[in-house]
Amino acid sequence: MRKDFKTGGPVIGNLPWVRGTSRPGVRKAPRGAEHKEAIKQEQGLKITRGTPIRKEYADLKRAHRTRQRLSKTKEARIQEGKSKAFQEKYIKPLSPETKVKMSRSQYPKSWRRAGKN
Repeated sequence: MRKDFKTGGPVIGNLPWVRGTSRPGVRKAPRGAEHKEAIKQEQGLKITRGTPIRKEYADLKRAHRTRQRLSKTKEARIQEGKSKAFQEKYIKPLSPETKVKMSRSQYPKSWRRAGKN
């Protein structure tokens, strides 16, 4: 541990590295365990991460994400089935010339790039 940090007085309410002060005479920010200790002194609280409420919210969030992903894939499957049925019923029986005309009207830029007029 650096001596100047220990003997610099209390850090309550005045963490210079948190304030963003950078001028001569201001102590450098402590690293690692020193920083954690200073933050504890500053807050006067014990820092807890795995509280029951946070865990519950995390579980709910995870479940929500899973439900959303499943519902989206289900919707995509339904849409894909509808488009396949449409393709089978209307597009497949068409003649090749008609398909080319449809493709040209739908993607004119690609046809121009390919040099097929």
